Amino acid sequence: MADIVYSGKYAVQELIAQGGMGVVYKALDQKLNRVVALKVVHAHLCRDPGFLERFLREARAMARLQHEHIVTIYSVEQDQDTQYLVMEYFPGTNLRDFLRSNGPVPLRDAVLITRQIAQALAYAHTHGIIHRDVKPANVLLDPKLRAKLTDFGIAAALDDAPLTSTGQLIGTLPYMSPEQARDAVLDGRSDLYSLGLIFYELLTGANPRQNLSSAAILGMLVSEQNMPPVQLPDTIPPDIRQVVSGLLRYRPTDRFQDADTLVARLDELRPQWSGATTMAAGNDPAATIVAPTSPKAPPRQPSLPADERTVAVLGAPSLEPGKPPGPTPPDDRRILYGALAVLLLIAVGLGIYWYLPGSPPGTGPTIEQTQDPSAVSQMTATPADSSTSIEAGASREEDQRRETVNLSEERRRLEETRRQAEAGKQDDSGRQEAAGRREEAQRQAKARKQEEARKQEEARKQEEARKQAEADRQAKAKQQEAARQEEARKQEEARKQEEARRQEEARKQEEARKQQAEAQRQEEARKQAEIKKQEEARKQEEARIREETRKQEEAQKQAEAKKQEEARAQEAARKREEERQQEAARQEQESARKQEEARKQEEAKQQEEARKQAEVKLQQEEARKREEARKQAEAQKQEEARRLEESRKLAEAQKQDQARLQVALRKTLTDRLEQLATLVASKDLEGLKKISIMSESRMGMLGALFDNYPGLEVSIGEVTDTPAGATALLLITKLIRPNGDVVTPTPVVRKTKLLIPREGDDWGKIRW
Repeated sequence: MADIVYSGKYAVQELIAQGGMGVVYKALDQKLNRVVALKVVHAHLCRDPGFLERFLREARAMARLQHEHIVTIYSVEQDQDTQYLVMEYFPGTNLRDFLRSNGPVPLRDAVLITRQIAQALAYAHTHGIIHRDVKPANVLLDPKLRAKLTDFGIAAALDDAPLTSTGQLIGTLPYMSPEQARDAVLDGRSDLYSLGLIFYELLTGANPRQNLSSAAILGMLVSEQNMPPVQLPDTIPPDIRQVVSGLLRYRPTDRFQDADTLVARLDELRPQWSGATTMAAGNDPAATIVAPTSPKAPPRQPSLPADERTVAVLGAPSLEPGKPPGPTPPDDRRILYGALAVLLLIAVGLGIYWYLPGSPPGTGPTIEQTQDPSAVSQMTATPADSSTSIEAGASREEDQRRETVNLSEERRRLEETRRQAEAGKQDDSGRQEAAGRREEAQRQAKARKQEEARKQEEARKQEEARKQAEADRQAKAKQQEAARQEEARKQEEARKQEEARRQEEARKQEEARKQQAEAQRQEEARKQAEIKKQEEARKQEEARIREETRKQEEAQKQAEAKKQEEARAQEAARKREEERQQEAARQEQESARKQEEARKQEEAKQQEEARKQAEVKLQQEEARKREEARKQAEAQKQEEARRLEESRKLAEAQKQDQARLQVALRKTLTDRLEQLATLVASKDLEGLKKISIMSESRMGMLGALFDNYPGLEVSIGEVTDTPAGATALLLITKLIRPNGDVVTPTPVVRKTKLLIPREGDDWGKIRW
């Protein structure tokens, strides 16, 4: 696998996951020397233009989302006959596998994970993108329980064309919202419903729909009007229960209206969950962290964005801007009470020392001299600035610990001095020694005062440095706030531009829809014109056939006339030849007339008779030919009349057959629709599969209806017959529950459009 390199720079290191869409690799970007994740699509899918378009849409949608709780996409590449995404590599596991391994998580971790997902959804929704498939498998977790939302593969930007079509469901049923199951118009509240199911699973370790079949879930989402009651552990606070319930409301108008509102509500409830027990990823007992019980163990802060962290000094709860500070936790009260007790002991000790015999006025240490005002203010002040950083809190805690140690040392010294003074009172004989000790104590007190002055000077310098650092931090915070406001302004401008673009896209889509409707109308008109043209062409063809028949008859008549003319010409030529021959014969006869006049006369008589006989034969032949021509013309007329009669009868028979076929087809269509209604009413799903074609989601919905409602009232609505096929409406007018209650079906269930395509002289299978 190490030998696989994409685009000449992404060296594959290991396989992360694989599925029906493709595989995900961990790879090294050799040019930038960073680890990335490659989502490589199967090569055969890239040959599908529709899938490739959806894949590129996913890349565009994800590239627009730059957020710390959303997996970042760097680029889209093509290599080795496939497309792939170059994404941020996020080590860890997905929430589904985490819950399978660990079961329910502590309250604090459940809220933190839910809050991070809500922040990601809020960002996506403000950019016009609905995730549509929020589920544990699409949430990544690192060992510190930092969450990132991924896989916007079926997300549809509000300014892009819709991905779904009628009858097709997009999403995962166990985490699907009711409006998404009904194929209604979606907004961000649909993602919040899915997030509510994830929140419930984090708290209980189980999905409320995990024991239901897909058909049952679909039927429940489509037909019912209320979410089944969910059971949460008794240890969950009532306010958190209300948050879960507010996310799982059946109607979108009853839920949280946006993800920002959900985040704000969870922040309001922070005191109820921020001190709960948490755990590290993997549920390792050694990694379990308990809420702090001493100043030396400050509480672990949640992994929140830098611009949203709220930190308290010495472990106090975080304060939100504009809200009064909450009560001081027990750990901080112990620190505060301890400091006050130390100050009280110091005051008592100094008072005893002040009134000891031999102590000159002004020589004993005073409260003002032994206290650092800045230290006292640090120990007694309640934090009120919610923007103070964790480092500042730790510095103040360390300063207070040092002051506590110094005060304890001072108290010990004063106690020792007090004991020495009491011993001096009890032993009058050792007063001198006590005076010496007092002088020594005065010298030590003077040295301590000098040391204390030095410490106060150092503390003053440290306080000034701290104040300067605090001022620098506040200035930086102001700069960051100004930058955030500038960024917000830019985002608002971008949002307005995006809104304008979406409106422009909507206008273009509306124009495209109108153009498509106009094109459909023109197509319908074209089809009708084609039908009319075909009818006219058929009539023209019949007229052409009649015209050709007439022309053939005329041509035949002309041919006959030509033949007769040629025969007459031949006869005239023959007569002329005979006359010529007769003239020659007459000349010969005239030359020999004198010799054989009697013979010539006889021969002339014979020739005359022969001529008459030839003329009679010629006339008979001409009469026979004329009779044959007349008979042929009569036969042709009769044949033409017969053909016309046969054409008329054939057309009438075709019309009658077409009418009978239409009646038979209508009866067949009615029978099939009645059979379909009977099968639905009798809940025969197998019979419906045999006579109709339906999607898996439609089959699941019918199965759920059949399982949940023993009785159904079904009828067939309006039926429309067209040359291409027929359409009809299947009406489910009543649903009867097992207890006899009658339920009015929702519009999606009540009315179903059916399409029956025409296949030649028969009907195809009914399509839902």
